[in-house]
Amino acid sequence: RPGMSAEVDSGPAAPAADSHTLSVSDGSTDEDEDASGPREGAPVDDGAEEDEPHLKYQRLGASVAELLRTDAARCLAVHARFLVLGTTSGLLVVLDFNGNQVRRFSPHSGPVNDISIDAAGEHAGSCAEDGTVAVHSLYDAAESCTYWHQQPVRALSLDPEYASGRRTVACGGLSGQLVLTTRGWLGAKEEVLHAGEGPVRAIEWHGSLLAWANDLGVKVYDTQAQQRISYIDRPARSPPPDAFKPSLAWHGGACLVIGWADLVKVGVVRSRAPTAPSVGAIAAAGVALPASVTGAQGTTRYVEIVAILRVDGYLCGVSPLPPAVAAPVLRSARGGVRTGAEGP
Repeated sequence: RPGMSAEVDSGPAAPAADSHTLSVSDGSTDEDEDASGPREGAPVDDGAEEDEPHLKYQRLGASVAELLRTDAARCLAVHARFLVLGTTSGLLVVLDFNGNQVRRFSPHSGPVNDISIDAAGEHAGSCAEDGTVAVHSLYDAAESCTYWHQQPVRALSLDPEYASGRRTVACGGLSGQLVLTTRGWLGAKEEVLHAGEGPVRAIEWHGSLLAWANDLGVKVYDTQAQQRISYIDRPARSPPPDAFKPSLAWHGGACLVIGWADLVKVGVVRSRAPTAPSVGAIAAAGVALPASVTGAQGTTRYVEIVAILRVDGYLCGVSPLPPAVAAPVLRSARGGVRTGAEGP
């Protein structure tokens, strides 16, 4: 129900780590269990078997082990067919699910902050602390390109249909601007979609809906309608926005999951018809609403928050977990789990 709050026992916050190893989960889960263990004073059955972990995973070896001897894993993106790993030295490495290197790029001179893969799995984009944004074709080197910005770029997302000809990438960072860069026959065209609310810290694009997070909250923009449809404010009494990186994940095209510090918000994209006076007023003004904005019945879209979950620790990332799809994570040498370029 809207506004529902639930307490989730996620255990203590993951400790900071100086080095990382990479693991990949097969997405399989077991029956729900009591993660908190027996209560104080309750009898303990010494002969009882330990519960199986919720996720089964295997450590990535092959090329990954050799790579991490001289470099550090910074961020990781997953596609149904491969993984893309970004490192502190600025490398972008395409891997299979066994950890074997398929391709390697050197597009950046600073640490990689974010990676995005288009829906077809033909292009991978990355951004870095040196202010560069690079988009690489995994099959045609001639299609690769690099864009330069004056300040570090912390987040990016490729248009899901990038391989189909919509050569657009959304990026943002310490400049406080959300920039749409479109590549055409005459070069690249930049459009500042939003600015003035602090650094852009996360971007996620699904279909025609583009979501991004800055210091004030999360905004959702309909690229087809060319209008902002929703704003979700940053949780009250949250830690400083630069202390914990927000995480965004689309699930099924109609559900947006937002993770920030110790709070998870779940939003659902809904449609509503405008009131009759509004339609009449627009018609009287002689303004025709495009079908992409209103739909066949004059509907508009918005995001409704349907659940709020508070956890005991601090979130490092959120992601949908389909049972048949691997879920890669960055796992610290001390046992903590991390995702993304920033966080605890």
